[in-house]
Amino acid sequence: MKSLATYVKKGLFYKSVVDDGSDIIFIVNYEGAILYHNHSVQETLGYKTSGLVGKNFFDYLPAHLLADFKKEFNKSTRRAYNKSIEFQFICRDKDINT
Repeated sequence: MKSLATYVKKGLFYKSVVDDGSDIIFIVNYEGAILYHNHSVQETLGYKTSGLVGKNFFDYLPAHLLADFKKEFNKSTRRAYNKSIEFQFICRDKDINT
């Protein structure tokens, strides 16, 4: 069995937790541009792999929740680390995922 250090060093930890994990993960910049999303976005929301990269994250949130989400998002950008922000996202078929 490989040591944890070897596992992390070879990028296998990242791949198993982030890329292949079941949670939806987005990395966005301060303006909301999507820089990365994992494969769960395709499986759960219906968008193609990397299909949302370059798009604006805020464009895919329900309009009635946008102001509150942006407030929480802005607060999170002032912290060194934020565990997560929960959100609803508009799926490719226009359904809302919670």
